[in-house]
Amino acid sequence: MTLDLSPFVYKFKVNESTLCLYHSVTLKKVYMSFEEFDQLALKIKDNPLDEDVQRLKEFKFLVEEPYNKEAIFKALADSLLLKEPDPSISYIVLTGTCNFQCRYCYVENAIKKPNKLMDKATADKVIDIISRISEGKKEYKIIFYGGEPLLNKEIMYYIVENLEKKGNGGFNFGVITNGSLIDEKTAEYFKKHSIHVGLSLDGWKDLDANRQYKIGKETFYSTIRALGILNEHDINAAISCTVTKSNYLYLRKIVEFFYGLGVKGVGFNLILDSTNKDYAVEDPKLLAYYLFDAFKRTTELGMHEDRIEARRWKPFLEEKFKLYDCPAYGQQVFFSPYGTLGPCQAFFTTNEYQQPITKDFNPRTSGLLSTWLKLGGTLTSEECMNCPAIGICGGSCAYDIYTKTGKLGFIDRYFCTFINEILKYMIDFYYDTEIKKFNIHILTDKYISGLEELIRSLNKEEGQLMQINKIMPHIDNWIGYSMMANTKKLGVLNVAVENRTGKVIGFCNITRNNSEYVLGVAVAKEYRRKGVGGMLLSKTLEDTRKIGIRFINAYFNKKNLPSKNLLLKYGFSIDKEGDTEIKSYLEVEKLPDK
Repeated sequence: MTLDLSPFVYKFKVNESTLCLYHSVTLKKVYMSFEEFDQLALKIKDNPLDEDVQRLKEFKFLVEEPYNKEAIFKALADSLLLKEPDPSISYIVLTGTCNFQCRYCYVENAIKKPNKLMDKATADKVIDIISRISEGKKEYKIIFYGGEPLLNKEIMYYIVENLEKKGNGGFNFGVITNGSLIDEKTAEYFKKHSIHVGLSLDGWKDLDANRQYKIGKETFYSTIRALGILNEHDINAAISCTVTKSNYLYLRKIVEFFYGLGVKGVGFNLILDSTNKDYAVEDPKLLAYYLFDAFKRTTELGMHEDRIEARRWKPFLEEKFKLYDCPAYGQQVFFSPYGTLGPCQAFFTTNEYQQPITKDFNPRTSGLLSTWLKLGGTLTSEECMNCPAIGICGGSCAYDIYTKTGKLGFIDRYFCTFINEILKYMIDFYYDTEIKKFNIHILTDKYISGLEELIRSLNKEEGQLMQINKIMPHIDNWIGYSMMANTKKLGVLNVAVENRTGKVIGFCNITRNNSEYVLGVAVAKEYRRKGVGGMLLSKTLEDTRKIGIRFINAYFNKKNLPSKNLLLKYGFSIDKEGDTEIKSYLEVEKLPDK
């Protein structure tokens, strides 16, 4: 028996000392040092029963040779791919008409037939089909779309109320709107019928300039007004933000701007034709970088984000293979105001990939939906089999491929580059947030407010290896002095920051107090016994030696055994013991080299 790394396992460098072994199909990841990886090869050869070897074999990172990759891939596809269309979501395009004329809009800029409002006769057919195909499902999503769907809100309300009367109970209604037609009555209706709202907005006013009324007037304030009305009615609208050349560099700040407006969710939309040089971000690597940076900011702020979090990070975290990125491949049916239906609402502007709405429509036997199902995902492509990102991809946008080639079923190289960059960022981010959960930073302006918040939370505690109560009355001066000491190399103050949230969870400082240098360490209560104090102390002592400080004293409460053990571990010796306090000291020069 010969063991070797599975052909589905890829190596990623995380930092100078760490690598990640990532399984592209199971989405499992194992982090180890480069030294451990070199030792692994010896263990596989000389000691195949070693615990580490057996664990990697159990995870299918190590496989027995010969290994038929193609057969495994085919078996995976046969077991996971949908066998027939089974929609759980419908887009209802109420009209192609819009009172805006956004410069990048694929609807108005591509529509090839006269605009039309969906009428009641068509709506009745839609209601009948949806009530039939949703039967037995716990949830069926319905998204009203346009154009601007609220230009035809009477039909929207008609569909909502009639589907509610059908009694299936599992309908989840949503609407994507520019917000300009939202008033108090509309908001009341949305609230009464639990209709989720997605508002289109691309950032603050200057960045929102691509969205405009047909007369050329800006639209920013009408959307802000709508957001205010929805907030007053306790409707947590999500923002639908289109990423363009104009705003992609500012996505992190845009997230913060939305957060300041009280928004709890954001979805980033990509230009559907990535060859559109006027608006699309031309470099997919840059697009991936700024989108992922924005996602990280949403996690820090506790916001929901769709493009990365829901569609990439969630399957990566849960280790669930992503079959399809777009529900148009077998899981969706859209209805147009022209009396047609099809798998993808983006095509309603054309005459392609649609069929008439008929009462006997059955998605499971629809030739059109079945054809799309066979084209979707990544498990239908042998080329995708050799891609590290296959498990988080789900395939690219059908409409984007169509605009480039005039056909479906091709691989989009732009998207391939984008998704592989996202995978690399996720592997690093997982290491930072799930493996190495925090980092140590020198105190800068960025962390001052977080440090102040931490010190206030610790003020009432006793037994800290730090006299917090003496800092509190002079906290601003103390922080100011510590930053000055950092800058002039007269002392050290480092903070521990949780990678996922950006929260300051501990600090360690060495400050001159009269004739001695005194050490202080403090860690937030919920983060103790997790190695935070040790990492803080280790980094701070390393920095202390670099600036030439020779001796350090540390004082701690006699009852504080964790502090005593921590100091002894890092080379401190007991100097004096009082009734309640112990003094310890460290000769920095005698610390072993790193």
